Amino acid sequence: MKNLFKNSIENNEYVSFAFGEGQYFIQDREYDEHWVLGSWVNHILPYSEGSMNSCKSELLVMFEEILNTSNYKIEEVAENLLYHIYVFHYLVKERGLNELNGLLDGLNDRIITFILNYRKEINSFTKIMELKNSIKMIKSKGGLSGLIIEDLNL
Repeated sequence: MKNLFKNSIENNEYVSFAFGEGQYFIQDREYDEHWVLGSWVNHILPYSEGSMNSCKSELLVMFEEILNTSNYKIEEVAENLLYHIYVFHYLVKERGLNELNGLLDGLNDRIITFILNYRKEINSFTKIMELKNSIKMIKSKGGLSGLIIEDLNL
């Protein structure tokens, strides 16, 4: 089976990979949606085994592309971005992937700004609670340093 992350790099389809479009869709059988954890475990991590330095730079490009995309509504981008950030920090912490530690530090301010802007867009109690819970989960794994939940008026 071809590595889908490698394929997305070769075809400059980072956003398609991140969002699970077309050939990059990996079904989460429990929720019947794109399974981000499956993308990481089955494609990103195996790709990193070939060259961690190359993988790190490609991951940064993927996260930047997610932040820059205008192909989706802000809600879809926020949910996808937060899911990827959570999986990233989960894998770093739970699997001891220390070589990836700090990878997102350079994007932290942009990510926080994006989250703050997204928060201004939502007024649904359910969406606000989903955002709060996502942030708490990411912070519990060591991510989103510098983001103070109270600043979001959650």
